[in-house]
Amino acid sequence: MSNSNQFQNPVLGQSIFSKAGTSTNNAPDTDSRYIKYSNNDALIFPNLSHDHTRIHYISLSGNTQAVTFSAPINTEDRTLHWFSIDNTNNSAPKTFTFSADYIFLDDLDNTARSYSVPAGNIFVWYGTYYDGKLRLRVASESDLAS
Repeated sequence: MSNSNQFQNPVLGQSIFSKAGTSTNNAPDTDSRYIKYSNNDALIFPNLSHDHTRIHYISLSGNTQAVTFSAPINTEDRTLHWFSIDNTNNSAPKTFTFSADYIFLDDLDNTARSYSVPAGNIFVWYGTYYDGKLRLRVASESDLAS
């Protein structure tokens, strides 16, 4: 009996080494999604109902209204998320404040959880939701990291 098809039927770019693997690996291990906010809302309730959620807030040109990120909704422990605050379209800084449900591990002294994102900059964090808090670290592509 030939094993010539042991590397066929890739699932999301993964190779399956045995036919038994096709029955247990036929679906991705995540339900990731991308959420984009590009409006004038001053209060955002991020929906973290899916693991691997990438939340991207894009400031509209000329909009300097402060934004508050409230407690995430539809949460589940031990999920991974990205937060991207994009002020590259703007010619003025914009302030973002996060509720007490966010912990910025690289900036624990910032108890107000407030960030003024300069014009032309993007701040990016990644982290996990665990025990009722979203714990975030600065991502390497963030202008905050430089």
